[in-house]
Amino acid sequence: MKHAVNTESLILAHLVANPGQTPAQIAQAIGRTYITVKSTLKIMLANCDVWNDGYSLHFAVEADGIAETEYLRLAKLAEELQSRNCWYRAGQAWAQARNSTSRPGLQEKAIYQHQRCMEEGNIRAPKPEPDPLLGRSYSR
Repeated sequence: MKHAVNTESLILAHLVANPGQTPAQIAQAIGRTYITVKSTLKIMLANCDVWNDGYSLHFAVEADGIAETEYLRLAKLAEELQSRNCWYRAGQAWAQARNSTSRPGLQEKAIYQHQRCMEEGNIRAPKPEPDPLLGRSYSR
């Protein structure tokens, strides 16, 4: 009797071997339809089995190791700062988290989160525009 391998297992195995794949690339590699892969990825994202970089590239979440305690501490701090809308400080915490790990998947996640926090900070607290008459910003 042959055992069927479920789609989630195939996706995880593929993403561990080939990180940064689009749903179409994953579907072609594992032999499933695009719709099946897309719907399965949505469930896996909700369960935190995979994460995406905001540009449709997906990565497998790596297991926590003892060496990654500093990364986990900084990531938790950054997430707390994000929940309090301290976007620039959260971005700094993500940058420190990126430097504290050697795992490529965790580094990519930290880079993406850092960029997202800095963009959100610029949207929520824009820098003052220069005064056209004085040639300097209003905050001076």
